[in-house]
Amino acid sequence: MSYFRWKSIGSVTIAHGIGVPPATGCRDRFAICACGGHRSIITNLRAIRAPQPGSRTSAKHPRTCERAVKCANIRSNFRGDKERSIRVVILTSSTTANVYLVNQLLQRHDIVGIVIESPPPALTKEDKWLRRRRMLRKYGLLKTLNKLAFNWLRSRFVGAAEANIIREQFFPNARPVEYRRQVPSINVSNINDADADRFIRTQSPDLIAVCGTSLIKPEVFTLAPLGAVNIHTGITPDYRSADPIFWAIYNNQPNKVGVTIHFVDKGIDTGAVIHQERVPLYCTDCIASIYSRCIQAGARLYLQALDEMAANSLQTLDRPTARGKAFYSINLGILQYLIFLLRFRRLKRALPMETLTDAAAGSRS
Repeated sequence: MSYFRWKSIGSVTIAHGIGVPPATGCRDRFAICACGGHRSIITNLRAIRAPQPGSRTSAKHPRTCERAVKCANIRSNFRGDKERSIRVVILTSSTTANVYLVNQLLQRHDIVGIVIESPPPALTKEDKWLRRRRMLRKYGLLKTLNKLAFNWLRSRFVGAAEANIIREQFFPNARPVEYRRQVPSINVSNINDADADRFIRTQSPDLIAVCGTSLIKPEVFTLAPLGAVNIHTGITPDYRSADPIFWAIYNNQPNKVGVTIHFVDKGIDTGAVIHQERVPLYCTDCIASIYSRCIQAGARLYLQALDEMAANSLQTLDRPTARGKAFYSINLGILQYLIFLLRFRRLKRALPMETLTDAAAGSRS
């Protein structure tokens, strides 16, 4: 037979070859492609053949079948060549933690390009007032004032201390925050810009790796045949979108602090989970130290995911049926921050002290 049976399981679509039984112990268990913004897992690659013109599947799923066969061909090229790595384009921003993440990927994989998102700052008073008027129209007076008060507090008293902790963790002893090797790169004001699109197409990646950008549109994250993978410093689906560490502690759920490596789809941090790990909390912690621990664990899991892709052994985790909640930047204001401080102080009284063994394990991540 020259067509597939498509079966949807949650947000994942499984394509089974028809008429060919699964091979026992087959190493080529699946490949992954991006078709219209969702993930497709193609099982039994030895059964995959291109649809014949006029066949039932080629008429019903022409684009899907074309990408499915392309992914199968990419995956088949890895057979018998364990040292070969996939071509990866990284989408990122220039924060200290993201530079560290990119460096971890650069040391082990074939990174063929980096797209760096750098939104223009509000340089003039007119720009600042324009942004505030937009916030007022969208969120109303109370939410806007609550958010602006928190932004002022963070910029004057909190932000610099957090930045110093993160920098010392990833680039100690005043090391420069820079990439460990040079690869083709481009700076864009928005990750969905036409310049970013053209750059990604030119580099012809097998996979897109996302390390800290704004929301990516399907037109961008479907440019690579294996789709796009993202790191999220939170446990999905419970805590999606912005400030997941803050909200897990705010809601008295320290067991929901961690990191997730997942595929990118049309939702916000709703893609199929590849790896997920909870991180420990200690009585000496602050938000910045917890965030650094999540990034270190996430870097290790990210490398593991790319290694598994290259070795054709990647598997996704079962997700809870609950959608969880997406928290947005506007939700974190001065009121929520003061409540957080009280709850975090109470929580830390019950947390253990970080030992030398724990610290050494974190530094190796």
